[in-house]
Amino acid sequence: MKNFWMAFRRSSSACIAGGGIGCWLLAAALAVVNLGCKSSGVSEPPGGVSVEFRGNTPGQIFDVTEEVFAAAGYKVSRISPLRLLCEKPGSTMSNLAYGEWLPEKPLYIRVKLTLIQENDAVYRLRALAYNVTDRGGMMEEEKLIHMGKGRYKKMLDEVATKLKAPGK
Repeated sequence: MKNFWMAFRRSSSACIAGGGIGCWLLAAALAVVNLGCKSSGVSEPPGGVSVEFRGNTPGQIFDVTEEVFAAAGYKVSRISPLRLLCEKPGSTMSNLAYGEWLPEKPLYIRVKLTLIQENDAVYRLRALAYNVTDRGGMMEEEKLIHMGKGRYKKMLDEVATKLKAPGK
């Protein structure tokens, strides 16, 4: 690392003294790297997916989100003005892989959606999906789903697409 900084100082000193195309290339490369380092300030939890909305109200975002998740078979509940809870029974394969094998204790898929205001006109809708065993029972357990993120990202993208459509 020390050698890198020594070489950088030598080349930057030469750049300042002599100018040249190499200096312009170095400056352009640093500018591009700096532009690519924008953070939304929201770190995604492992297994989470999100999508950003500009110019939509929380009501518009949640109305369309409810529509998309209901169409996919989820029962949707508003927990608070900025949170939704979506649930549906797991598939037979999900039950065999992650849940109980007995039909009286089926596995449920639970998606927790949170709307985060990033600034005056920008909201981020974050989804975290869980496998839930013993739903509603004393031993209810949620396990974060790391697989299948693509499915939930597609659903959030569908919400964004519908909100961008004319008339929304």
